[in-house]
Amino acid sequence: MCAVALGLAGCAGPADPGGPAADAGGGDAQPSDTATADAAIAPLVVRQQGLGRLELGTVELEQGSGLGPWLRFQLPPAARSVTLTALAPGVGLAVGQWQDGAGALQVVPSWLGGPLAPWLCLTGCVQRQAARPSQHSAWLVAEQAQQLPAGVWQVRTFGFDPQKESPISAVAKVRVDAVFGADSGKGVLRVNLCLTGALGITAALAKDHPRIQQAIGALQAIYAAAGVQVEVALVDVAVPNLLVEHDAADGELAELFATGAKLPMAINVFLVEQLYRTQASGTQPIAGLAGGIPGPPLEVGSPSAGVAISLALGPGEDDRLGTVIAHELGHFLGLYHTVEAAAAGADALQDQLADTDSDPKWLMHWSPGLGSAALSPEQMRILRASPWLQPVP
Repeated sequence: MCAVALGLAGCAGPADPGGPAADAGGGDAQPSDTATADAAIAPLVVRQQGLGRLELGTVELEQGSGLGPWLRFQLPPAARSVTLTALAPGVGLAVGQWQDGAGALQVVPSWLGGPLAPWLCLTGCVQRQAARPSQHSAWLVAEQAQQLPAGVWQVRTFGFDPQKESPISAVAKVRVDAVFGADSGKGVLRVNLCLTGALGITAALAKDHPRIQQAIGALQAIYAAAGVQVEVALVDVAVPNLLVEHDAADGELAELFATGAKLPMAINVFLVEQLYRTQASGTQPIAGLAGGIPGPPLEVGSPSAGVAISLALGPGEDDRLGTVIAHELGHFLGLYHTVEAAAAGADALQDQLADTDSDPKWLMHWSPGLGSAALSPEQMRILRASPWLQPVP
């Protein structure tokens, strides 16, 4: 299951009963205020390999509303995706309002009054966003064979207390990343498989470890169907805890991801002994957690920069390690579950794609099994719009 109620992408075992209901917030109201006419408009410059990055600066989030001031940037033509990332340790973060270069609202401010706010924006967001503690990324991907509108874009960051779920005053650092050019239908994805010593497995042992090598093979085969060549580096990392708890603040997850700060630039995937969350009914195991949907582009060591995978296997449980890694990487690259587990008295929440359904064949089903490996054409296109994808040499 994707733990969207806590703003995190995570997969629990098949017994997980939860699933969010639809967000009734939203509407098409215009922003109540706009950026001042004399506010600086920074240009985003296209650099090597069709990527662009612009630091928008540090902003203060207001105590009453949790909203920061409008930030504006000039987006050049031919953008395929735009990702906004905010960093404020200990603060719940989301995009409060977002207007594209054509003047259309991509994030409607009234979503903050919806029943799933502040953790999840559905009908108030053209493309869904899930909030995160400490570091949050949200993105927009152009429709097939189209580009995002060039021009002046405006955005306001929203901050809240992860425990109380109420707006707070804070300071956040915000940046924007963009991918430009046509989709080539292929790309290279670099992954650091981080061996933490869980179950006694080191990078040296992993080279010939049947379970690890089988998982890598499954991961590579799944992504090859999308034209993505996954290159895996085996690295040893020293971590503070092999048992990692997932909660609203996700402090233990941030500590885990921080250990990858000096690794080569790639998505860090940490193998730990167990992931879990504590509920009233007891401790619930989790198969995997991604640091966001999507995760922060092209950085390591920050609070949301990584994926955590449990090596624990329950009695009689199928070994889905390769599938779970592929699934969590799908979240980190921007994919939601094709369908969530239905909550009592509510319809199951679907993703926003026209070519997926509730069939468990999909890799991004809420509870993927050994045979869950399929990616739809739309999912493949979204994966290839990520800044993490590099051109094939």
